Amino acid sequence: MFELQNPLALAALPLALLVYWWYRQRRLPTRAATAVWLLKSGRRRSAWLRRWDLRLLALLAAFTLLVLAAAAPLWRGLAPARLVLVVDSSASMTARDGAGPARLARSKELAGPWLRRAKQAVLVRAGLEPQTFGPKTGAALLGDLESLRAGDAAADLAAARAAGLRLLPGARVLFVSDAAPPAGPGAYLNVAGRGANAGITALGPGFAAVFNAGPGVWRGRLLSAGESHALQISPGRYGLVRFAKNLARRRAALEPGGDALRLDDVAYSLTSEPRVRLTFESKALARALLAVGAKLVASAPDAIITTGTPTDSDAKPTIFFAPKGGERELAAELDPTSELSRGLDLSGIGFELPQPPPPGWRALARTAGGNGLIWQKGASLYLPPLADWRDRPQMVVLLYNWLAPLTNRTRPLGTDGVLQPGFNAAAAYSLLSPGETNLPRPRPNEMAGLGGRQPLAPWLILLAAVMLILAGRLREPAPAR
Repeated sequence: MFELQNPLALAALPLALLVYWWYRQRRLPTRAATAVWLLKSGRRRSAWLRRWDLRLLALLAAFTLLVLAAAAPLWRGLAPARLVLVVDSSASMTARDGAGPARLARSKELAGPWLRRAKQAVLVRAGLEPQTFGPKTGAALLGDLESLRAGDAAADLAAARAAGLRLLPGARVLFVSDAAPPAGPGAYLNVAGRGANAGITALGPGFAAVFNAGPGVWRGRLLSAGESHALQISPGRYGLVRFAKNLARRRAALEPGGDALRLDDVAYSLTSEPRVRLTFESKALARALLAVGAKLVASAPDAIITTGTPTDSDAKPTIFFAPKGGERELAAELDPTSELSRGLDLSGIGFELPQPPPPGWRALARTAGGNGLIWQKGASLYLPPLADWRDRPQMVVLLYNWLAPLTNRTRPLGTDGVLQPGFNAAAAYSLLSPGETNLPRPRPNEMAGLGGRQPLAPWLILLAAVMLILAGRLREPAPAR
């Protein structure tokens, strides 16, 4: 089965008349003959050459082949008899890029024909945890495909593939997603678009972070508990809001966007009160702790903040501020996979380098020269001197991320099957996922090995080149006399 990705290119086919006109306007070469009988003999032996100008036909064929190549034709092969279909159901799949359908709706449209033709199939919904349907005939799974809903804070595509292959070993795998496919076997259909998006990626009792996925500057407002905060955020950057009126344990926030993704325009926060012991006096740090809803205590703390070289003597989560730093360098690299770095932007900030910690600590942030700035071991952190953090909003974000496992009753969207943000059973369900807010962008399909769509344009261009070479070697027929 053929399909054209750029059918408008076929509108150039009538231009073949210009090739014909140009060819006929050329003056034919005159050849000397020694005898009339030779011309008559040649005319009898090659009468078909006078009826068909093979050189002209080769030129017209080359032009037609190039136009067809510009139309980007694809050959869609037969679907495999045994298929594991993995459908990304993360929150970004609810995005609408422009006036088109949501990405999940586009996935169902593309995946349906492959599933329908499979004799045996397993359908896997890829979210925080994989959900499988089958094995059944592909046609019997079409209803399950239509019932899929998106909204999870992430999609583990590799785990989804493994779950499907456990039920149908040896089957071919097809991923339909807006994100990059995992390493390993499997074909891939991309449904990403280029919609603009901004969304809430962190929310606590005293602050919120909004991320702008671009492509242009985002100007908007964040509304929460009667407060309204104007924001202007450059592409790929975060905007931080500090709430002034209260430190509500139960909070909702709204970013009236109207952009590609709606699930990150609203967020909910529900926290308990973390108890923190501060072993030294610092009004700035005390204010930052209050901003994230912590309670300062002298005994029975949940976490400790102190100065000095890291030790392993206290099993409680501890922040160590280096007492004295070395040379000052700019922060450059931050581990994006850590929950501690969520919503944290250190670019362009200079820090004094802390002395290297004992073995067992890993660098969470580094300078451009590769020196460690923030170190982590379990739930504890080792930071540059406190003076480098004073009155910086990044300190508030880092403290919130550090205390979140102790106090946060917010659950990622998709947990327990909850796909809409809100309060539910003493928990707050929110997206708060920078990876989903930063919408995946289009990338090429990868259909090799599935009997899938194969591009024909390179072969058409090669055949057009052969036609041109042939036209150069053929002679024009002699004019009739």
